Amino acid sequence: MLPKSILAAAALLGVAATLLAPTVFAQEEGPPPSAGTKIAEGLQGTIGAAVGPDGALYVAEAGTGGDIELTPPPDFPPDEPVPTFGLTGRVSRIDPETGERTTVASGIGSIGGPDGAGGAVDVAFMGDDMFVLTTGSADAFGQEDWPNGIYRADGTDIELVANISEFNDANPVDFPDAAPGGNPFALDVRGNEFFVTDGNYNRILRVTSAGAISILHAFDNVVPTGLETGSSGPILMTQFSAFPHTADTSFVVSVAVPTGTVATIAGGFAQLIDVENGPGGTYALQFGSTDTSPEGDPFSGKILTLANGELSQLVTGFMLPTSLDFSGDTAYVTTLLGEVWQIEAFSTVEPPAPEPTAAPTTAPAATPTARTGVTAPDTGTGPGSDDSGAMLMLALLIGALGAATGTAAFAASRR
Repeated sequence: MLPKSILAAAALLGVAATLLAPTVFAQEEGPPPSAGTKIAEGLQGTIGAAVGPDGALYVAEAGTGGDIELTPPPDFPPDEPVPTFGLTGRVSRIDPETGERTTVASGIGSIGGPDGAGGAVDVAFMGDDMFVLTTGSADAFGQEDWPNGIYRADGTDIELVANISEFNDANPVDFPDAAPGGNPFALDVRGNEFFVTDGNYNRILRVTSAGAISILHAFDNVVPTGLETGSSGPILMTQFSAFPHTADTSFVVSVAVPTGTVATIAGGFAQLIDVENGPGGTYALQFGSTDTSPEGDPFSGKILTLANGELSQLVTGFMLPTSLDFSGDTAYVTTLLGEVWQIEAFSTVEPPAPEPTAAPTTAPAATPTARTGVTAPDTGTGPGSDDSGAMLMLALLIGALGAATGTAAFAASRR
């Protein structure tokens, strides 16, 4: 087992490699999704977003690192580039009418390479106040002022509200690959409380507006991702699942408040990364399929309808989508490539017609083997695999990042 210092370094570098992918992916344009229009692009290190009180979309951007070369631990791999640090993270407002980008918060700690890595990962609003969730554990590399946490953000005024690194270090998990400070991923608000998923420590945190942190539920190896808190009742969460991120280990689940009791709602699609209430129901977002071979389809991200305990595809063809948000009857999809897609009149969108299946040229031979039934796949909520590497921040972007970086090698020829 590698020392945690190396694991933490590898985690940071893994995310950096993933978030560098947009410069590779964007060399060519691919087919558009089955619904929607791209209204913004060129954002840096994008995962989480939220609709603000004014109806505009606010996007957290991890940033571009900086000029400060971080101090590596003694056992840092000598052939790996040392991550850099700078205050290049920000939150951007995307105008829903024009797609114009405006910086509304800046000077947020960013750790990584030229196109970003750890830093601002999600944004949420409590009343008119905006809050940013950070990840990447810059404090573990000597930047003590920038722990993983929830920050109140207003222009250049960035104030730490809840120190998640400190809480995680004081309440460790027994996973062998647990990284210092964990890996917060998604942030959502209900009333005067925050809820945070941590895809490295595999738990949901409950945080008061004053910054007091508690554990709502601790999972096995499932890689928690997106959240929908709603106004009351259980909250919803997506389980991305551990490597190899198959459809039979990825679910939408409900988590009761305050008991933390978990119930499986629906599955059947790999790499579920977000869930949101929207026009007429609830919708989930699929990051993509698990096929990252050159013959695979990099444009396999989908918006899924959740109804009667089942997920079904509604909008297809996104490349590496990470966040789904709604403002009235308009949907927004933010992607790992720094793009924002807008779908107006969302309630009128119809799913794409299924592709026709070619008829066989000759009748298949009869199969004499008797069958007494078909065993359904296991849809339990236990560990996704024994691959502890999926706990790392690399896996974190989400357990998925293995898939994302694998796609980088061939996606340039497809987009």
